[in-house]
Amino acid sequence: MAEKRPNIHPFFTVKKKKPTKSTEDAESSAGLSTSINDGNDVNTEEIPDEDSTIVVVDDQREEDASSSFTDDQSGKQLSKCELVCCASSTVYVPASTSELQSTSTQDKRSCQASWFNIYSWLTFCKTTKKLYCFYCRATVNQQLHQPNNLLAHMSFTSSGFSDWKNALRALAQHNSSRFHSECLYIAQQQSKPSILARIETVTRQQQEQRRGLLMIEASSLQFLLRQGIAFRGHTEVDGNLFQLMQLRSTDTPGLHQWLDNKKYLSHDIINELAKEMALIILRSICVERPFFALICDESTDESGKTQLSISIRSVDECFGIHEDCLGLYELESQNAEHITTVILDVLLRCNLSLDACRGQGYDGAATMSGIHDGVAANILRKQKKAYFVHCNVHSLDLALQDLAKESIAINVAINITKDIVNFVRRSPKRLNIAEKLSYDLSISSSQLKPLCPTRWTVRASSMNSLLTNYQLVKSVMQEVVDQKGASGITAAGWLNQMQNFQTFFGLKLGKVS
Repeated sequence: MAEKRPNIHPFFTVKKKKPTKSTEDAESSAGLSTSINDGNDVNTEEIPDEDSTIVVVDDQREEDASSSFTDDQSGKQLSKCELVCCASSTVYVPASTSELQSTSTQDKRSCQASWFNIYSWLTFCKTTKKLYCFYCRATVNQQLHQPNNLLAHMSFTSSGFSDWKNALRALAQHNSSRFHSECLYIAQQQSKPSILARIETVTRQQQEQRRGLLMIEASSLQFLLRQGIAFRGHTEVDGNLFQLMQLRSTDTPGLHQWLDNKKYLSHDIINELAKEMALIILRSICVERPFFALICDESTDESGKTQLSISIRSVDECFGIHEDCLGLYELESQNAEHITTVILDVLLRCNLSLDACRGQGYDGAATMSGIHDGVAANILRKQKKAYFVHCNVHSLDLALQDLAKESIAINVAINITKDIVNFVRRSPKRLNIAEKLSYDLSISSSQLKPLCPTRWTVRASSMNSLLTNYQLVKSVMQEVVDQKGASGITAAGWLNQMQNFQTFFGLKLGKVS
C-alpha cells in the first residue's frame, strides 16, 4: 500500500485540467486500447505534468485480466462454450436478428451483421454475446502461438470483444495487426496435410492407378482367352495382347506408360493370370454341384510328354449329368504315387474336397486300377466312399476291338481304311488331285477323317468318310498310278484292294448310320 501511495495522493490533491483536443485524442486512443484488452471498464488517471497527459492502467485490473487468461488456458471456459457457435470447426455467423439484438447495451448499440461480411475471421459466441477472432482464438487455445504481448489481444482470443462503439476501429486494427497475420498463417499451415500425409496420398493414388491399369490388362487377357486368340506373336510388340492394350491406351490415360515399363507383361505373369482365370471358372462350376466322381486318363502329346487328363462327373439338382475337364497336367513320373499327388493337388487348386468324391473312373492299367498300390487304391484309403469303377467307355472299346478281330472282313476294312486315309491326307499333292477331280468329275466329296486304332467312335467316322468318298478316292489312286514312281506303286496296291468286293463289304458292315 505504501508503494501505491505516490499514485493515489495526487488524485485527491491535484485538480484536473480541462481536456484539450490533443488530450482527447490521447484519451480516446487509450480508451480503445483498454477496451480491446479488458472490455469497457478501464480506469485511467491523469497525472499533471508540463502539458502532458499520462494514461495509467489499474494494476489490479491488469492482474485480474492476467488471472482470467490463466483460468482460460486451464479450463477454457471464457474463450469457448459448448454450443455450436464455439464447437463448430468454422466461424459462426448469427443466423437471426434476435441474436444480434441480444447484444444491445444501454446506449442502444449492438453487434452489426455487416461486420461478418467485411471480416471473414469474425465469429460470434451465443453464450457470452461477444465477438472473437476464429483463427487467433484457435491458435492460442491450441498453444500454437504465444506472443509476449498476448494481453493486448485478449479481447479477440479469450475474454471477447463487446465495445460496439469502437468496433469498426478495433476490428480494422486487429485485422491489420501482426499477431493476427501470424495466427492466420499458422492456421492455414495447420489445415494443410503434413509431408507424410502427402506422401501417403500420392502413394495411394499411384496404387489405385496401377491397380486400374492391371485390371485393364486382365480384361484384355480375358477377351483373348474367351475368343481363343493367341497372346503373343513373332515378337512381343506384335503380340495380340500388346496390340490390344496399345489400342486401348488411346482412351485410358497412363496405359501407354504402363506398356513402356513392361513390368506386368512377362510370360510368367501372363500365364499366371490365365491360370487364375481358369481356376475361378472351375471353382464357380464346382460350387454348384457338391458331389463328384473322378475321371482320369494318360496320353502322350506330339512332343513326347506324358500328360494326365483330369475330369469330374457330377449331377445337378434335376439329376442332369455334367462332365467338366479340369485340364491337362504334365507328369514327371508315371508311378501311382506321383499321379495320386497330382490329382490331389488339382483338387486343392479347384477348391474341391476329397470328402465330396463319390467315385473313380480309370482305364484297366495296373498303375491306375491296381487293387494294392494303384491310384484307385491310394484315393480309396483317403476317402472310403470313392469307389473305383472301370471306365465303361474303355471297357466297351476293348470289347469292340476284340469283336472286330473275330470278323476278317471288318478287320481288313479297318486296316485298309487307316492306310488309305493316311496315304491321301499326308500328301498336299494328292489332296490337290482329289480337289481337282472332284470339280472335273462333279463328284460330291467330304473331308477324309483319320482313324484312331484305340477309339471305336473315331474308327466308325473314318470308315464312313471313306465310303462317302469311295469313287473319288479310286480316281485319285488311278491318277497317282498314271504318274508312276514309288507313290504310283503304292497307289496301285491300294487301288487293287478297293476294287475287291471283300473290302467294300467290310466297310459296309462297319458303317454307323
